[in-house]
Amino acid sequence: MRIAAAACLAATLVLSAVAVLRRAPEAGNGVRMKTYASFGETLLHGLRAEPGDVSYRMPLATLYSARLQYHAGLPPKALLAAHQAALVILVFALGCLLHPYGGLFSAAVALVLMREGRFDLYPESGYRLLFLMTACLLVWRARAPSLGRTVLLALAVGTTLLYRTPLAFFPFVLALHEWAVRRRAAPDGLRRQLAVLCVVPYLFLLPWVAMNRSVHGRFILFEKDAATANIVTGALGLVRSVEGDLSTLVDEPIDLGRSGAVVGWAARQILRHPLRYASAYGRRAAFAASRYPVLLVLAVFSVYHFRRRREFRQLGLLAAYFLAIHCLMSVEDAYFEPLEPVFAVLAGALVFGFRETAPPPADSIGYRLSALAVNAMLGLVLALSAHAGWVVGAFALLEGPGDPVRDLDRAVSANPGDSWLLLKRGRERLARGETAGAVEDLRAAAAAEPGEAAVGLRLAWARALAGDPAPLLGWSPPPREGNDDPLQLRLDAEVLKACALIREGRGREAEARVRSALELHEERNILVRGDHGEREREALEKLRSSETGFRRQCEDLQGARPAAEKRALRAILDRLLPASRPRPS
Repeated sequence: MRIAAAACLAATLVLSAVAVLRRAPEAGNGVRMKTYASFGETLLHGLRAEPGDVSYRMPLATLYSARLQYHAGLPPKALLAAHQAALVILVFALGCLLHPYGGLFSAAVALVLMREGRFDLYPESGYRLLFLMTACLLVWRARAPSLGRTVLLALAVGTTLLYRTPLAFFPFVLALHEWAVRRRAAPDGLRRQLAVLCVVPYLFLLPWVAMNRSVHGRFILFEKDAATANIVTGALGLVRSVEGDLSTLVDEPIDLGRSGAVVGWAARQILRHPLRYASAYGRRAAFAASRYPVLLVLAVFSVYHFRRRREFRQLGLLAAYFLAIHCLMSVEDAYFEPLEPVFAVLAGALVFGFRETAPPPADSIGYRLSALAVNAMLGLVLALSAHAGWVVGAFALLEGPGDPVRDLDRAVSANPGDSWLLLKRGRERLARGETAGAVEDLRAAAAAEPGEAAVGLRLAWARALAGDPAPLLGWSPPPREGNDDPLQLRLDAEVLKACALIREGRGREAEARVRSALELHEERNILVRGDHGEREREALEKLRSSETGFRRQCEDLQGARPAAEKRALRAILDRLLPASRPRPS
């Protein structure tokens, strides 16, 4: 059995590596981390003068998106191979910790999960690994609960909170479950274990809270504004998440930048329309179940069949909690991806050992190596979390807002040739009308990272402001935009080309460009995911009635320009964005 399990693990790792190497270049470039990397770069370089949305995502996600994207120098396939190897090891470990035949069926599970295109890297990919690591430690602790194992589980949950926050309330759920099950025969130290579960994970958030107090002047425990769209649309009864100007969906004058105000509004909506909310919650749960219907049925049956074993009960509790917490708000497909390996391992336990109820031997090589591998991975993640806490704490101690360019000058001096810093300083100089300095910075950024379409576009715009519009008017996004948002690139390009055409006195052509940009804006920023039900259609129409977002984007993009040119652009916007503008059905 040991030889068979080891052979399965080795074969799965080899096949994983082969699958990555055989991928086409386009598929291999599955690293889409720049969405979060800009926030991480702001933290890493200590840019307190213009922190922007530095609190929009948790620091472990942003910092290591930035590290991998801008500083690691690793090819995408290497990152993808490392990710898949870690995933295979964690799936294998979960199976070995859960079931005597875990080495056999978890290898089969990993092979199925590695089908083409399944494990591209994206900002949440790291969270999938953290969630699976936490599931392994939960099973390991459930086998023989002790204060030491409880501390390790609490530390694992704490690391997940620095990446994403769905497990924020799971320690309390687990503590209540254990107290309800074990209170009549409570072992010595149970209260200490439960106290550790309910306190230790939140210690990881102390530097983050301090930074948010320093930067924003108020208490912010988790992400700032990241969940606003999901909270608003969830309270309105939508199933899938929506992107757009949310002020058009909120019927009260509230500050959408304050999570407390948003949650309060959502609570009032739910109390006014409880049946609508309950129906939407049920439809979200049905949507989640439809993602993995066979696996879900087998997993539920597996938890029931092995219900005498604490490991299965608590793993089932984790999966149920994870699904339930997401369905409180509107959802996306990716939210439930961390559950797929857990469901698959539970299903494999049922299929491969229907009559087997004994736990895996604690002295077996597979069990011991799995526990060792998971704890080693926890040690690595704790080191990364400690570094994230140090960076965030240092950011909190920096002096308050000063001059953004002076901040950037200091950062560029300390990091010469950093393409992200050069692009940011170039854009800041453009906004101030310092065209010559912006061209210099953007040329250097393009030389440091020639494949970045966003840098090329800003350089073309700077040259247009310097008197040479030809590169901008002839600019087009490359066939592969790499890590850039292709729709956003096209949208920005159309607006900037319109501004250049206005300067050239070609008003009609400029208006055509703005019209094209408006269509791209709706495609990029006004989005109802999934099928359009009645509630989704209503939200879509309200979002389309808003002019604010597009106007603001046009104003921000053009930066410092002569007043006459700005008035000409506003006149075009006034013609294209009247409140009665007809919309396509």
